[in-house]
Amino acid sequence: MPMPMLLPLGLSAAAVYVFAKSGTRRSSAAKLRSIANAPARPPATAGAGATALDRVLRRLDAGVQHGFQAYFDPMLVGGARAREMAKLDRTRTPSPQEQAVNRNLAASGAVFGLAVVKAATAAPLAPVILAGAAWQMAPIFREGWRIARDERRFSLFHLFSAYVSALWLSGVYVVGGLGLIFFHGVSKFEYLTKSAARDSLTNLMKDAPATVWIVTGEVELAVPFDRVVPGDVAVVRSGQTIPVDGVVVMGEGMADQHRLTGESQPVERELGDPVLAGSLLLSGTLRVRVTQAGSDTVAAKIQRVLEKTLDQDEQRMGDQFIALEHTRWPTLAGGAVGWLVGGPITGLAVLGCNYMPNLIPLRSITLLNWLRGGAERGILVKDGAALERLPEVSTLVFDKTGTLTLEALSVAAIHCHTGIDVNEALRSAALAEASQTHPIAKAILAEAETRGLAVDAIDEVALRVGMGVEAEHEGRTIQVGGARYMAACGVEVSAELRGHEDQAKAAGRAVVFVAVDGAALAVIELAATLRPGVPELIADIKSRGVKLRIMSGDQEAPTRALADALGIDGFDANLLPEQKAEAIERLQAQGETVCFIGDGINDAVALRGADVSISLAGATTVATDCADIVLMRGDLADLTVVFDLADGFKSRMADNHSLSRVFSISAGAMTILLPFKFLTVELMWLGQATMGLLVALKATTVEQAPKRLRARRAPAKA
Repeated sequence: MPMPMLLPLGLSAAAVYVFAKSGTRRSSAAKLRSIANAPARPPATAGAGATALDRVLRRLDAGVQHGFQAYFDPMLVGGARAREMAKLDRTRTPSPQEQAVNRNLAASGAVFGLAVVKAATAAPLAPVILAGAAWQMAPIFREGWRIARDERRFSLFHLFSAYVSALWLSGVYVVGGLGLIFFHGVSKFEYLTKSAARDSLTNLMKDAPATVWIVTGEVELAVPFDRVVPGDVAVVRSGQTIPVDGVVVMGEGMADQHRLTGESQPVERELGDPVLAGSLLLSGTLRVRVTQAGSDTVAAKIQRVLEKTLDQDEQRMGDQFIALEHTRWPTLAGGAVGWLVGGPITGLAVLGCNYMPNLIPLRSITLLNWLRGGAERGILVKDGAALERLPEVSTLVFDKTGTLTLEALSVAAIHCHTGIDVNEALRSAALAEASQTHPIAKAILAEAETRGLAVDAIDEVALRVGMGVEAEHEGRTIQVGGARYMAACGVEVSAELRGHEDQAKAAGRAVVFVAVDGAALAVIELAATLRPGVPELIADIKSRGVKLRIMSGDQEAPTRALADALGIDGFDANLLPEQKAEAIERLQAQGETVCFIGDGINDAVALRGADVSISLAGATTVATDCADIVLMRGDLADLTVVFDLADGFKSRMADNHSLSRVFSISAGAMTILLPFKFLTVELMWLGQATMGLLVALKATTVEQAPKRLRARRAPAKA
């Protein structure tokens, strides 16, 4: 036997064996992607009784899987995109279904190789080729049978079954082999872009401590986390994550719970205040009576809602193939005309002239091109369908804290008594806060540094946790804190400074007073720091006819102030995670197509419920896992690039849709009128595929997208 024939024959034998060991193939109703993934069970682990052939073929399969992961997968998704995916998911392993797709793709290559050898040498390989093709196409025949038996309806699968039978029996092997490779290659790409999103969803409770310190009598005992029950009193110290939901029964502290509630500033927790599992205790020590532990905490409930939302999302994902089922009737009519004009062979050949289903693989290849373009610009699109939905978005919803604003605070204004120097008041505050690390201290110290003020080290600082700080410097007593702290220290605050405090709070800003030797000298306003470029971004989004809204867990005053300052259409404040999701659902019920942009655990449910979800790299792992699109540079200004990508993708798909329709009509006419039949169908198919690929792989030209595409957007709904 000639040497060129050995490799294809060996690959074909291996493919047949692997399929035989793959067990029952799984297919879902009218879902082309699931059919492509049919042989889902990998070969069993070799046992003591395994034959030498078993061991060889299992090693071959292992080599195929490794080769796809190491070489083919990065090539398919593009180097830039592969690197970005690795940043978010370093441990992804292919599922059994994806491994089955790898085997199908390798087997398709073997069938194609045999077809090439037969065409070149006229070797008697037709039975082997047909057997391999039958294994590959069997799921289509089974799905057609299932639809007829269970759903009692006529489907494109029945037309495909008739056409591919005629195609392979007519001896068009090379083109048939290429079709198999194309078919399974698309399925492989879909796995790479979608399966990782669910597989990598982070369990919100993964950081729960192994043990929790529980007060028992006069001592503290370390109790396993899963044995903590309501009624226990847990001890949480500065720097620790609060492991339970509960109520403070002793101590004072400052907790950062923005990941759960969206509050932009740390909150004071003292006797009687509630605390949430997953919050970080920035300072102080708390004793917390447990109200909810383990799977009953707010964080765990968010996780369960996420899982449920994911399941619903999977159930409602539109089937690409069903959207094209309407083309079965024109195809059948064309086949009937062909039968009447040229006989049964012509009629069967015309059934292959429906090139509209080619939009499915062309969509994936177009998507691949635009995903690469996005990756090069720091945009990671994890769910390709999001690019299709984004041009239809009518309302864009922002989370506030961490999304529109940075988590860090900044000094917005300093108001002093008449005759008091602003820089001296600021320097006094900085001296007292020099050794502190909480957000307010950082903001004061940053402002002092900006103004070039020298801040000496102070050895003795008295910290009243959650309220304020007192320091001694050069014989002066400096006190910095809120109104309650000033009252507790006996410091009288003038009506003038009280007026500035009221104005600041009305504007949604936090305030601290600065007192020296028992006299309040100044009030410092602190505000959340707006992300760079946000005003320009808002103007750009508005120019696209999209309405804007803020949804935040923060208080109403700061949320309203930000919405007014940016000219955003509306806002919702004081929202819990479930309420954010409910607000999204209300907008959708009103006919809005909603895009939500968030960064925290508290945004996870809303991210999953929105039609399109976007997060920023550097946000919580759960947010980036849930989001359809991640801005990898952490720059919110890249949102304009995302919209341009989506508009460009939609335009490119519209071009291919028109091209497919023209080729389908032309091929049907030529097949009826010309004598070449199947050859005409396949040549036209190659022409349509080639031109479709050229359109799909054309440079993304994102920078030109706004001029051409913004005008195509429908006006935002009133």
